[in-house]
Amino acid sequence: MLSEETPAISVCIPVYNGVAYVKEAIESVLAQDYPAFEVKVCENVSTDQTREILIALEKDLADPRLEISYESEHVPLAANLNRAARMGTNGWLLVLSADDTLLPGALQVLGAGITAHPDADLLIGRASYLVEGGDRTLGRSDYQHPPGPVSDLEEFVVGNSFPVNINATLLRKEWAVFREDCGVVCDLNLLIQLGQAGKKAVLIDEKIIGYREHAGATSSNRVKMWSESLAVYLDHLGTSARPDLYRRRLFRMLFWCSSYLKDQGESAQARALVNKASQALGPARRFVLLALLKLPLSIRSLEKLRALRRRFLGVQP
Repeated sequence: MLSEETPAISVCIPVYNGVAYVKEAIESVLAQDYPAFEVKVCENVSTDQTREILIALEKDLADPRLEISYESEHVPLAANLNRAARMGTNGWLLVLSADDTLLPGALQVLGAGITAHPDADLLIGRASYLVEGGDRTLGRSDYQHPPGPVSDLEEFVVGNSFPVNINATLLRKEWAVFREDCGVVCDLNLLIQLGQAGKKAVLIDEKIIGYREHAGATSSNRVKMWSESLAVYLDHLGTSARPDLYRRRLFRMLFWCSSYLKDQGESAQARALVNKASQALGPARRFVLLALLKLPLSIRSLEKLRALRRRFLGVQP
């Protein structure tokens, strides 16, 4: 029986061409043992058989917790995230990608988190990769932070290489508004905005979703993500009280991006990204990044060095 104290959660799933995975995503939510949730799906005029699969699934399940909106106009990713979020009717909202899954017991974990931290604005959970049939932890970047309140959300997001997976993050509904000109990193932009606004975040150190990594995923294009992240960091550098936090992040991001592009034979593209950020970086950091492009240092060797550093720091792999 639902008590008045049980926080109600909306799980909102935006989908475009999700024929391979959307059924599993929806079923993973409906299988939750939590007493107070709804599932809202926003179908973004897919060109595959997604719509047909959803129509059949809705008919077969006849589950009152499930509502599917079949849109008539295709919109970019962030706009469809906003359409899906607006469908939610509860005070707490989780945006789940149509190719990911909600892990068993996830809503119980998040509901307990709301009860334990009633003044929180967002709860940050963990994710696990679903890649080539295996599983490895996602989001354990090189940061050390105990479970519980995050004292500085802006520093947590920007200073730690964006360790937050938005699909494993529960938001108060009023904060789930994505800026629609940020491309695939609209979630990064939102989290920085919330950090700069002083919103209260709590780290829930448990796995919430299975994050599927595959060639068709929107987030699989590294260069696109790096380029759009660069634009977001440059934008917020001018509004933050701590611009050097963003300069350090830009340097670290471009260090890895440049190494990757050099390995791919795209040094000219790497130089273009560095030059785009040259004013923010300053001459010393810009010199180091451009010099890196001339060194025989591969991305694989850098990843090995990073793994050794994590082992030294005692960070989980």
